[in-house]
Amino acid sequence: MKIDIIKVPFSMRGSYLAISWLPKNFGGQTNQEGLFLRTIHGLTYLPNSTMLNSPAFCAQIIPVWNEEEVEYTVCAEEDEIRILTGKGEIHICFADPDTLLINGEGKGIGLHLRLIDGNYAYEVQGNTQKNVLMNCGRNSRRFLVRKNIGEIDLVAEKDGEYAGTVSLCPDTEGKFLFGIEDIQEEWDQNDRNYCYEESRRESHSEFEGFLRTVPDVPEKYGDARRLAAYINWSGIVKKSGILTREAMLMAKNWMCNVWSWDHCFNAMALAYRNPSMAWDQFMLLFDYQGKTGRIPDCVNDVYAIWNFCKPPIHGWALSRMRRWMDLTQQQYEEVYSRLEKWTNWWLTYRDGDRDGICEYHHGNDAGWDNSTVFRANPVMELPDLATFLILQMDELKSIAEKLGKKEEALEWSQKADRMFNAMIKHCFDGVRPRALVSHSHEEVKSDSLILFIPVLLGKKLPEEIRSYLVKELKSKRFLTEHGLATEALESPFYVADGYWRGPIWAPSSLLLIDGLRTCGEREYSRELARRFCDMAVKSGFAENFDAVTGEGLRDKAYTWTSSVFLILAHEYI
Repeated sequence: MKIDIIKVPFSMRGSYLAISWLPKNFGGQTNQEGLFLRTIHGLTYLPNSTMLNSPAFCAQIIPVWNEEEVEYTVCAEEDEIRILTGKGEIHICFADPDTLLINGEGKGIGLHLRLIDGNYAYEVQGNTQKNVLMNCGRNSRRFLVRKNIGEIDLVAEKDGEYAGTVSLCPDTEGKFLFGIEDIQEEWDQNDRNYCYEESRRESHSEFEGFLRTVPDVPEKYGDARRLAAYINWSGIVKKSGILTREAMLMAKNWMCNVWSWDHCFNAMALAYRNPSMAWDQFMLLFDYQGKTGRIPDCVNDVYAIWNFCKPPIHGWALSRMRRWMDLTQQQYEEVYSRLEKWTNWWLTYRDGDRDGICEYHHGNDAGWDNSTVFRANPVMELPDLATFLILQMDELKSIAEKLGKKEEALEWSQKADRMFNAMIKHCFDGVRPRALVSHSHEEVKSDSLILFIPVLLGKKLPEEIRSYLVKELKSKRFLTEHGLATEALESPFYVADGYWRGPIWAPSSLLLIDGLRTCGEREYSRELARRFCDMAVKSGFAENFDAVTGEGLRDKAYTWTSSVFLILAHEYI
């Protein structure tokens, strides 16, 4: 399968290494266009760092012929990148998650690794040969360039400075083979012999094994299923640093963290045939749960961010996962404890005016960062939050019954009923959902799709409210050829690339499609699923999409989008 390297980074399961194609002067940097070696380790994305949301690139990969740069094209597949120059070919694959292999063939063909400013390289003595260490201080990583075939030269960009370019040169037969190893503490001075083709085959075999755990989809989505599987497989990093488990990042482009609602969508996609990994993805954020019950906004291998949180969709997600996977008694006990603390945190710390309706303290807490419901005040009482908590308390009730906790099950049922009644009274004006500022209860007029999340409650809702929500979701207010826009199309705040003010997103699509099906709208939910999946086939698995054109926006290889595609194509279509 061909991989569009401009959109999808080249990596493998477990690795913190990636190769991406970057346009010129990406993100305000001063880089040339081309292929770049990048690191995904979280230290390069520390808050308030100049590298925050940067590509975290370490070196540009530049093919040369007789030490002069040459034009080239790139052909990428799941297990290999091929750089075609007309003078010879250069192939790149993974030997293991920590090691990239670079293999070249052609008289005079070679490769330059041009380090980003602030990084430098120098020779180090191995057991029988000299290798090169690239010290990428700007990225807080070191990389050993280990020679098997060919020669290494170092080139200083200016007289008297450290070497800024590592030149990989062929032997007399026009061949070279080098490894680039991601070094954590110290490197092995013993020689290491690589076999490029064997490594490529092993990488391919590992991907194929993961592909077999991906749910089936209609035949017309077969190629997209494979691409979705690759994005998810290659988006995984191994346990490292503060990461307690193997983790599927949201992307290995720019969003290189695990956010505390994104992980639920990935866990749901894994639940069908990969229950062990699904469990790890679901529980990952709970490994960092604080004493109050709160879970962080996001984590990576270096740090966790606590400035914000994300909505409590975990009960809804777990109830869906349990349709497809069995939990042990120990798992039920663990997840009950975690969900109980998480729910009680909301009830204790996020109901400032004690009216029985919890509040967000920022759009980031809702996951709908810049939704128009937050345009006047960040502290808002919204019906989606009440809906998620009601469903989470329903799930706690079900698990408590399985654990023989009859009194606690009754308590959760009563709490869910009280919040449901408060939501109907407080968050609806007749049948119309509304957004209210906490304490003052002043309404913020909004045309955001977030207000329609209560469809998840299905037949629990009064018939007149349910009918109104369904009618609006079927109208041209939000509906396009590709699905449901996150801001009404006629809203004065609608922006085609406005993040949560218009574009179609995977999580909102799945939530509302699931809710509509729960309301009995099976055919319409299936049609919305088809529209989303057709859009993804055409435009890839982007972070979000232009609601009118279907064009992929922002990060073009986002795991929760590929996961939602797999869920919708398998379960709804």
